[in-house]
Amino acid sequence: RLTYKFPKGDWKVVRMYMAPTNICNAPALDGDGRGLEVDRWNQEALQHHYDSYIGDIMRHVPAEDRKTWKVIVCDSYEKATSLGI
Repeated sequence: RLTYKFPKGDWKVVRMYMAPTNICNAPALDGDGRGLEVDRWNQEALQHHYDSYIGDIMRHVPAEDRKTWKVIVCDSYEKATSLGI
């Protein structure tokens, strides 16, 4: 149930969600690189994924060697592959 006082105007409420499909990421390295897709709509799941992946890298890279990292990009190219595109 949605309870919200919308400003004047025409509005369309769209509900979006991600259902588990058991699709693995691809292309990915066998072993540590292959696994199920993360639910990018779930903040807790995404934070866990980020901490486990980027956080693990950061734990292994000494602070003085992190100067070149400016941004991290999350690209969903693997989704096109899993859909046969």
